[in-house]
Amino acid sequence: MSLTSIQRDRARYKGGAEIRTRKSYLKRAATAFRQLAEESTQNWSALHDVFTDKELNVIRAAGLLVDRAVGRLSMDILEADRIRAQYERDVALAHNHLDALPHTDIADIIALAAAANMAPGPMEMESLRHTRWLRESLNDMARNAITDLARTCALRGRNPAEFAAEIAYALPALKTGYAAMITELNTLAVAQQMEKTA
Repeated sequence: MSLTSIQRDRARYKGGAEIRTRKSYLKRAATAFRQLAEESTQNWSALHDVFTDKELNVIRAAGLLVDRAVGRLSMDILEADRIRAQYERDVALAHNHLDALPHTDIADIIALAAAANMAPGPMEMESLRHTRWLRESLNDMARNAITDLARTCALRGRNPAEFAAEIAYALPALKTGYAAMITELNTLAVAQQMEKTA
């Protein structure tokens, strides 16, 4: 089709929405050209005799050219919608594979977040130290990491099973690299749980 690389990238997230908007504008323009040419030939119209026959032919031709553009955009919309649908299928498939990885223990969550380049920084850690909802925040972190990794897998056109296997292979080293953070978060989680049950 005629989509540019930038349009194809946008189509993954928006489908043909942006192209539909342009098509709508052009359809209105084509209708305006036809109405202008038609009205200009009517005796009752204030535009009667404003345009010469040659100019009216130009106006009608402009309407036909815009119609051609509308037809081209219709094909682009189909292609953009197909790209989005395929991307969503790829993300869902990757998500299924990644969701099977362990992500309930704090160590697993931090390792997954690190694999997605989403491990907590100093500000996030400070927020986690003071939140009353540590477990919920970590569960959100796990979900966000899995979603981000699934999108990465789909964007790169990777095989989901192989991609998930590579992530699983990397997790032990990531746990080691973030051992101090994991220890601190485990301590905070235990203390918070004890406080809730006291």
